[in-house]
Amino acid sequence: MRIGYLAALVALALSAPAAAHVVFDQETAPAGQLATLGLRVMHGCGGKPTTKVIIDLPPGMMRVTPRMIPGWKVSVGTRPLDKPVMLHGFEVKVAPAQITWEGGSLPDAAYEVFEFRGMMPDRPETTLVFPTVQNCPGGGVETWTQVAKPGEDPLKLETPAPTVRLIKAAPTAH
Repeated sequence: MRIGYLAALVALALSAPAAAHVVFDQETAPAGQLATLGLRVMHGCGGKPTTKVIIDLPPGMMRVTPRMIPGWKVSVGTRPLDKPVMLHGFEVKVAPAQITWEGGSLPDAAYEVFEFRGMMPDRPETTLVFPTVQNCPGGGVETWTQVAKPGEDPLKLETPAPTVRLIKAAPTAH
């Protein structure tokens, strides 16, 4: 019986990396409003530590502010907008396209939350996809970029991209 128990534990341990996806702490965010999203990176690449995390931001996101993590350098890449937009009285010609944290070292057996705050697109009932790449020393890479097709179970994907569903925002008093 002890051998059967040990075999079950080994099988569970071997299947754990496939189930240990990169996911957001929350499943939803308010459309058209600021939201804080925390991306959990749950493991490294084949036993090696994570040294870089790159999150591609979906079109329509504005005003992104990443959280600083001690020991890591963070940067935000931008893309030009087809048409400038007015945001809080200012004309905006570029939008955030990507957030990169690098230079730190997250051990394979630990996890970290890579957090940022951003203005969500005003598109309730849509799902935003955040393709993410995780780099490790020696060329190790985990690409979390798969998107479920209509009717496909996203939990069955090997390397699903993190997603957040936009919901109708509650009215606020000004």
